[in-house]
This record gives sequence, structure tokens and C-alpha cells, in this order.
Amino acid sequence: IEAGADGWRLDVPTEIADVGFWSEFRSVVKNVNKEAFLLGEIWEIEPTWVGEDRFDGLTNYPFRDSTLALLGSGRSGLARPVEKLETLFHAYPKEHSLAHYTPLGSHDTVRIANELQKDHDRILLAYSLQFYYPGAPAIYYGDEVGLEGGKDPDNRRCFNWDETTWEWPIRNRVKDLSTLRGKLPQLQRGDFRLVSSSPKSGIAVFQRTYRKRHAFLVVNASDQSQLVEVPVDTIEGGHIAETLMSFPNTDVMKGESSISLRVASLSAVILYN
Repeated sequence: IEAGADGWRLDVPTEIADVGFWSEFRSVVKNVNKEAFLLGEIWEIEPTWVGEDRFDGLTNYPFRDSTLALLGSGRSGLARPVEKLETLFHAYPKEHSLAHYTPLGSHDTVRIANELQKDHDRILLAYSLQFYYPGAPAIYYGDEVGLEGGKDPDNRRCFNWDETTWEWPIRNRVKDLSTLRGKLPQLQRGDFRLVSSSPKSGIAVFQRTYRKRHAFLVVNASDQSQLVEVPVDTIEGGHIAETLMSFPNTDVMKGESSISLRVASLSAVILYN
């Protein structure tokens, strides 16, 4: 930290089952730089591992689990994964939920391209969820261009610098989502809630809010396009003014109390003001 590092990512900290050790570790680091970031590699929902004697955030693999349950080959339907996303956010104090490291893949997992059978629509939808969800979106090198890989060590393939091999729709979506998240404080610091979900239709609507600025994520996890109505009459700060990230292009109809839009199959739309 004294040499300029921004923080520590601690591998399997549960293998040092000594609360006093981690409390002292945090104290030493924060006394050098109170803004230093402490991340613990914890795979489950474990609120006891954040706070004043532990870490600022954890590796949020439960987010990945929910996303794969929603979009993967063994899809479990809509209800349980989307409800778990809301439960996961509220399992921790807000400041720690916002500090989690939120991956779709890592050196310990099968590549997201393989998990989603190289289906561009599902991969793009997964990234929309990742960049919308609270926490720091974590991109495992190569995932942003569709790099494939199975179980370790196959998931550690070399990055291919030949751009003709890249999956450019994925590359462009990650770039656009990163830009969007960088300019919307509600996606960086906002609260998170599930507005509505319809397991039968495959539609879920989420909302993030920060200082009267809002962003809705409309997800269509079904295999057919759906007409969706998003209620916006109760939000503070005015109606949703813009749309972004529809894939493919989406027609949006604004009413006095709601916004109606047709969302393509296996895609998402972000609406924000």
C-alpha cells in the first residue's frame, strides 16, 4: 500500500479462520490509506465477512450463479433467479453490496461463452445484467471478445490478438455498457429493487435509484418478443427521458404514467432519466 497499490484481493480468506488476524490486517492497511480496497474471495453469501473487522467487498459469485440459472442450458425459470438477485443485494449493508466484485467468469470457472453455448443473445443479456447490477463489473480477460475455455486449465487460454477472431458484437456491447455505467451515478451508487416479474412471460423489471435519478432494466428472458409496460408515474424527478442498449432496436411509447416497449427475445433495455 505504501508503494502505491490500491488495495488487496485475498485468496480464500476462510482458510485463515482467525477474526483477530483479519481485523489487524484491515487496521494496518487502512491506517496507511483509508481508501485502500479490501476484497475477499468468498463464493457464498457470507455477510459476516464484510465490515469493520473484515473486507469492503467480496467476489460476488452468487450473482453469476443466478445469471446462469436464468440464461444457461439448465435454466430454472425466471422467478427464483430474479428474486435471488434482489435478496443478494439486501443480504449485505448497501455500502458493501456496492463494493462487491461482480464476475461472469474467472480463472476458477468455465468461460461464459461456453456456459451460454456461444449464444450471442444470451451472452449480451448476461453483460447487460452484470453492468446494471450493483458492484464492480469484473471482466475476465478475453471474455469481452468471446474467448472460449472449459474447466481449469482450459479457461486460461492465451488471449488471441488477431481481431478477425473476435466476437465484435460482444466486444462492442461491453464497451457501450462500460461507457454507460461510467456516466450514470445511479448505476454506480444506486439502490436496487425488483419492480415486477412474470415467470410465465419471462419478463423482469428492475430499478436503481440515486438522488432522484433512476434507471430501469427491462429483461426478456423468453424466446419470443414481448410487449412490456413499465410504470414510472411514482418515480421522483420526472419521467424516464432516454433509452439505451436495446438489442435489437426497440420502439418506446411514452405515456403519462408508464412507458410501453416491445423487447426482443433474450434481450434487455435500459431506460434512465
